[in-house]
Amino acid sequence: MLARKTRIYLTVDVETSMGGAWRYPERRPLSIDKVIFCKNGDASYGLPLIVKELNNYGLRATFFTEVFFSQCLGADQAKIVFDYLLNERQDVQLHTHPVFRYYSAAVKDGTPEAFRRYRALGDALYDKDVETQHVLLSEAFDLFRTFAGERPVAFRAGGFLGDYNTLAALQRLGILIDSSYNPSIAASFPKSRPLPNVVQRIDGVTEMPLTNAVSGFGGSQGWKPLAISSLSFAELRAALTQAHAAHLEDVVVIFHSFSTVKPRDVFYSSLRPDWLVIARFRRLLRYLAEHNSMFEVCTIRDAASGPERFAAGQPAPNLNLGFVKPLLRKSAQALNRVYWI
Repeated sequence: MLARKTRIYLTVDVETSMGGAWRYPERRPLSIDKVIFCKNGDASYGLPLIVKELNNYGLRATFFTEVFFSQCLGADQAKIVFDYLLNERQDVQLHTHPVFRYYSAAVKDGTPEAFRRYRALGDALYDKDVETQHVLLSEAFDLFRTFAGERPVAFRAGGFLGDYNTLAALQRLGILIDSSYNPSIAASFPKSRPLPNVVQRIDGVTEMPLTNAVSGFGGSQGWKPLAISSLSFAELRAALTQAHAAHLEDVVVIFHSFSTVKPRDVFYSSLRPDWLVIARFRRLLRYLAEHNSMFEVCTIRDAASGPERFAAGQPAPNLNLGFVKPLLRKSAQALNRVYWI
C-alpha cells in the first residue's frame, strides 16, 4: 500500500508594480525587467532564478500571471512573460490587478478628474457586484487566452481581495478553480469566509485557499500565510510536517516574482538580490525533493483534472508555529530589510 502524501502547490504571483504612478505624474508602472525578471546588470533574479531552481529538482509551480498590466506597458511585454514561462513548461494561470486597467483608462482620458475617479476604484474585486466582476474577469480571460493560447483553469485575485461574487463570475466563465482566499487578510472574502486551509467546492467552483498557520501566543495569535518571502525555513518545515501528520491533503504556498530581490525604493531605482530569501527558497525545494515520500509537488492545473475529489469541505486542523520560531524570524528579517546587507 502506497504511503499517503500531502500535495504541495507552489504558487508564484507574477506582476509588476504601479511604482508610485498614481502619486507622481511623471512616473509609469514599472517595467517587466524590474519587477518580473528583476534584472540587475547581466543577472536576472526574478522569474529566471525561480524557474532555474525549480528545474534543478524537476519541479513545476503554478505562476498566477497578471494580465491588465499589458494595457499600460503593451501586449508585447505580456507576451514575453507568458512565452518565457510556457517555454519553460511551467503552469500558467490567471491573475488580475484591476488597478492597471484603471490607470490605463485614466491616462487615455488625461484629465485630473479622470485620475481621481479611476484611482478611487481601487484594486479590489470584493467591493464590486457580480456583474461588474464578470465584465472585468471576462476581459482578463480574453487577454489571458491571447497571451497563453489557451483558456485558464484557475484564478487568483490580486491582493487576495475576492469574494463569493468572484466565484460566481468565475463559474460563468468556466474557470474551475479559485485561489483567492487568504484568511490572514480581513478584506479577503470579508462578508462570508470560507473554511481556512481546506480545499472545498463552493457554488460549482473549487476554492483552494492559501494555507495559513497560527503564529504567536495568547491574545496575540493570528494567521500567518505560508509565504516563502515572510516565513523562515524552520517555520515552513514545521508547517509542512504538521500538515502531513494531521492528514491535511493540500497545502498552497505563495511566492512572488520579485520576492528574491530587495529594491532600494518603490521605483526600483536599484535592486539587490535578497540572499536570505533565495537561500530559503532553495532549502525548501531541496527539503521537498528529499522528502518525496511525504510530499508531492503539484500544480493547480493538476488539481483541475480531478475537482470531483473535493467535497463541501471539512474544518482542517490548525497548523501552529508557536512563538519562538516567529520571534527568531522577525529578528533576522528586521536586519535583512536593510538595503545594503
